[in-house]
Amino acid sequence: AKRNGLAKRVIVQGDGEILLRLAPEPVTVLIAGTGSMCLQRTKGETFRWGGLGPILDDRGSGYWLVVQALRRGITRLESGTSSPMLNRLMDVMGLSQVSELVEGVHGSWDRARLATLAPWIFEMQNLDPDAKTIIQEGINDLAKLLERAHQNTPRSHLILAGGLLVRSDSYREMLLNQVQGPLDFQNVTIAENPTLGAVQQALELA
Repeated sequence: AKRNGLAKRVIVQGDGEILLRLAPEPVTVLIAGTGSMCLQRTKGETFRWGGLGPILDDRGSGYWLVVQALRRGITRLESGTSSPMLNRLMDVMGLSQVSELVEGVHGSWDRARLATLAPWIFEMQNLDPDAKTIIQEGINDLAKLLERAHQNTPRSHLILAGGLLVRSDSYREMLLNQVQGPLDFQNVTIAENPTLGAVQQALELA
C-alpha cells in the first residue's frame, strides 16, 4: 500500500490490538475463537494474558473444547464405556473408526477446521455429561483471563470477540453470568465487525 501510494504509513497489527480501538480506555478485549487471549489497554499501555498457542494455552477456545471432547471420548472408549459426544463428533467428521480420527486430526482436520466442531459439543450438553463439564471448564478459564484483567484495571469497557463468543449465545451468556457479579465492567460490546477498529485507527492517524 505504501509503495503504491495508497497510504503514507502502514501498521501491521493483530486482531486484538485492532479490537482495542473499539472503545475508549480503559478497555479489555476477550477473544475466543480458534484460539483465546485477553488484551487490555489502559493509560496508554497494553497488557496481555493468554494467547500462547494451542500447545501451551488457548484454553476455552473452540479448538480447545473440541480437543478436550475427543480426548475424553477416547478415554471413555478405552475404559469400555460409550461416549455419545465422541460418536457425534466423528459422525460430523465423516469418520467411523478411532484410527481414522487419528489420521484426520494429523491431516485434513487442522486447528481452524476442528474449532468449527465446537457447536456440536453445546448440542450434546443434555446427552453427555462430559460435554457439560468441558464447556464449564472452558468458561472457567476465560473467566480467569477476565479476572486478571480486572485486577489490573477495574471498571473497563469489555469487548467480546472471536467466532465462539460472537456466534455461540449460550457460551457467551454463561461467561457473562459467571463474571458480571464479581467483576465490574462499564459495559459489554459484542465485536461482530472487528474491522471497525482498524477504521478507527486509520482515522486517528489521518
